[in-house]
Amino acid sequence: MPLAPTLDNNKAFSSVPPVLETASFLPATAQLVRRIGRKLVLAAFRRETRVERKADGSVVTATDRKAQDALRAGLAEVFPTAAFLGEEDAPHKLPAGFVWCVDPLDGTGNFAAGFPCFAVSVALLQDGTPTLGIVYDPVRDELFAAAEGTPLTCNDQPVQALAPAHSGDAVGFCDFKRLSRPHAEAMLAAQRQLRSLRNLGSCALEWAWLAAGRAHFVVHGGQALWDFAAGSYLAARAGALATDLAGKPLWPMHAPHKRSILAAASASLHATLRALLAR
Repeated sequence: MPLAPTLDNNKAFSSVPPVLETASFLPATAQLVRRIGRKLVLAAFRRETRVERKADGSVVTATDRKAQDALRAGLAEVFPTAAFLGEEDAPHKLPAGFVWCVDPLDGTGNFAAGFPCFAVSVALLQDGTPTLGIVYDPVRDELFAAAEGTPLTCNDQPVQALAPAHSGDAVGFCDFKRLSRPHAEAMLAAQRQLRSLRNLGSCALEWAWLAAGRAHFVVHGGQALWDFAAGSYLAARAGALATDLAGKPLWPMHAPHKRSILAAASASLHATLRALLAR
């Protein structure tokens, strides 16, 4: 099967006109996300186990809703004219202009089960493309952040994606549950050509760890906009290449549809994974 050419992922972001210096919002947004992540999300961890089922079958807790309400109120003070799109709103369209895209608790299933892998994810979109991204891990107190004109950092220390010299040394994340059967079978077959496959149960954390050089790729059959908005921006700023499984760019987005994900720390590893998935 012929492969479409891969993309320079950073060009997709650099094409956004600098109408507003979004980096000016980064300190206040980071402080807000860290405060809510610790005082609302982490404080409820292992105390709240009751979940409800949403229409799509996913789970939600009271903490999800409380954290989203707090983020909505706080972000309105940071940037009052920006719209707000949160996972718990179940939105059907993406507003034009500036939009805060928020997952107040990514990894709700982990959170409710007592498994310490979950995050708060916030992105600022401009006409469907991220210009600021934050992923906060309250368990480890690690805040991954970047905006236009700023370096990607984890707790204010610069980080970057790292690719192995050989694909056989690649360790990455793969969610088999959400892959089509052909893609899942291809990744199962590819395990012998890669070092290892993992699944954290938090899309935002997987993106952040890719960006920070703790993993080399992400393969997923369908992430919602709030799952990848902040994380894909961080990964791109770290030098990773992110597309859907067909090699199409993730941005700009004009509706909150789910997208398949193929992200890798280098263009060469991305091409290798695409070839493995195409078999």
